[in-house]
Amino acid sequence: MQVHPERQWSKAILMTAALYHLGWGLIASFIPGRMLAWMVSNSTVSPFSLQIIGIVTFCLGIAYALASFDPFRQWVVSVAGLVFSGICSVAYWVDLQTGNAEPGFLPVVLSNWVIWVPLLGLVVYMIYRNSYRTDDLLIATFSSKEYPLDLFDTTRGDNLMELTQESKVLLVFLRHFGCPFCKDTMDQIAQVHQDFTRCGTRVVLVYMVSPEEAREHLQKYNLEHLDQISDAESILYKKFRLRKGRAGELFGPRALLRFGQLLVSRGYVIGKEVGDSFQMPGVFLLHKGEVISGYVHESAGDRPNYNRLLETCCA
Repeated sequence: MQVHPERQWSKAILMTAALYHLGWGLIASFIPGRMLAWMVSNSTVSPFSLQIIGIVTFCLGIAYALASFDPFRQWVVSVAGLVFSGICSVAYWVDLQTGNAEPGFLPVVLSNWVIWVPLLGLVVYMIYRNSYRTDDLLIATFSSKEYPLDLFDTTRGDNLMELTQESKVLLVFLRHFGCPFCKDTMDQIAQVHQDFTRCGTRVVLVYMVSPEEAREHLQKYNLEHLDQISDAESILYKKFRLRKGRAGELFGPRALLRFGQLLVSRGYVIGKEVGDSFQMPGVFLLHKGEVISGYVHESAGDRPNYNRLLETCCA
């Protein structure tokens, strides 16, 4: 099996970081006096203070070593290491400007923190790129005719393709339930689903957790009685070419503005991630196995025009 070069580079950088941090941490923890003589001879830093730094550095080395076996899956370690190194570097620079830090401590800051900011930043960037490369591959796979609607059933055991043969189906893909935009979507569906039902359209909700987990959140909006599809692997999302959001789509001006509006008007805050916080939502109107209308979000905070979809249903 071919290993992608970016995975190899990530493993190499993390393993190098692990070896360095483990070695430096051991020396600083057990022979801090020798470390002071090597690196901070002009500093008044006490051996005990250097021991504390050494213990933290050693623990980071263990984390980097474990993450190096699967950098893309253990991405949190790289992000945490990048943030830690960046904050320590900036804090030292600020204290140096105000006279609260010793210039003699600079070699420790450069070797332990500053040098790792670009390297860990490169790892995080490669992890970021890989997540979207994998997403594109999954979309190309599951959106093909080899994965028809017949493969998907509701939590009641009804086949999605058969439902579209019997009537029009409004398929609503939700984001994670802790998302303010997902809460807003559920509130909208609670207001309009009866209008779709009167037009002979079945509303089907799709989410990425188990039905038991979803029920707790759907009950708050009296939606637990609607047809649902539990899609933990996001296969149906990929079938409809709904991808993971880019930074601008998730945290851009439109999303932030909408979040602010929901926070002020409805008190919606970001809750626990129940699903995939990177997954983009969408709404599709199906009939006889075909998409006759739909809305694909360009921003996580977008609101579909349900009245327009309703007009199509009732036409």
